[in-house]
Amino acid sequence: MKKVFNEIGGNFWFGPDTLSYPKVINLNLQYVSKEEQIVYTSTGRSAIKLILQNLTKKNKKALLPIFTCDSVIKPFIQEGYKVSFYNVEESLQINSEHLKECIEALNPDIVFFQSYFGFATLQNIRLIYNWIKNKDIIIIEDLTHCWLSNFDKRGADYYLLSLRKWLEIPDGGAAICNDKNLIFKKQLFKENDGLIELFTKAALMKEEYTKNLDTSLKPEFRRLYYKAENLLDSEDEIYKISNLSKAIINSASLENIKSKRRNNFLLLLNNLKENSRVKTIFGTLNEEVVPLYFPVYVNLNRQKLQNYLAENEIYCPIHWPLPDIINRELTSNAEFIYKNLLSIPCDQRYDEKDMQRIVQALVDY
Repeated sequence: MKKVFNEIGGNFWFGPDTLSYPKVINLNLQYVSKEEQIVYTSTGRSAIKLILQNLTKKNKKALLPIFTCDSVIKPFIQEGYKVSFYNVEESLQINSEHLKECIEALNPDIVFFQSYFGFATLQNIRLIYNWIKNKDIIIIEDLTHCWLSNFDKRGADYYLLSLRKWLEIPDGGAAICNDKNLIFKKQLFKENDGLIELFTKAALMKEEYTKNLDTSLKPEFRRLYYKAENLLDSEDEIYKISNLSKAIINSASLENIKSKRRNNFLLLLNNLKENSRVKTIFGTLNEEVVPLYFPVYVNLNRQKLQNYLAENEIYCPIHWPLPDIINRELTSNAEFIYKNLLSIPCDQRYDEKDMQRIVQALVDY
């Protein structure tokens, strides 16, 4: 019996037809009234940097969530900001009274927010956005995890977006201004040609591997993906989104993506609620939510479980490795999140059979 491609997780891939898609873009951002309010960048990190460069703040103090990615923190440091952190609960929500205390104590110029895994984890905090803005504080919100979710996202001064976890794109981000008096000055950027070339080679090679399972291809496309990721991480210049990414975004069936992710999430939720190996973080899936992953807390040894799943060709990333700068302010809640959270893929590449295989693997563990 011929072996078929059976891997879950890992990098997205695409075939040769993708390279001929029309090069236009429309992100369907319902809370932006004019295209002039958006600048499309190569990465979310570039979008943060671009926003910060468009602000004139003397004290340069920023308040960030303690559970975040290193690539969120870096642009603040690079632009000369002193960063501090507010706590995030194990539910991935924020205590508004704690946040107010941090703001009163630190008097920051900027407060940065992000929702987690597609869920409305900022719902209670949006109620105090006006209280924050009345203190002459700029609110920047990261929409990366909730791009396709339909809950209310209004209220921030600036938004940013990174799309690489949603689609088979080499790059893609956006810096968004939500105030008619704060329109970005258009700037000319170039594409990161080296990144696009590396990712394209890797994606085409992985697509070939999914068809013929030629094991000699796997170490090579993994090397290329790794090299592309390193190039992206070392990016200091602000690049514009590539034409290739524009084409893929524009050609994507967003309704299909939403439906598949929701169906896969619900199947995992219904079958893992009582599993003793993991604890689900979000126990319901409201109609407006489109999940990025199916996040869980691992009850015993996360590394062992992650390795076991990888042995079964199920690759679950960790969001996120603990940034060095956070160590000095680490709370017990944040330490628990960083040490125990594991992200199970539930994206549009997979179907019910794939989700059942994940469930079975966790039952058998």
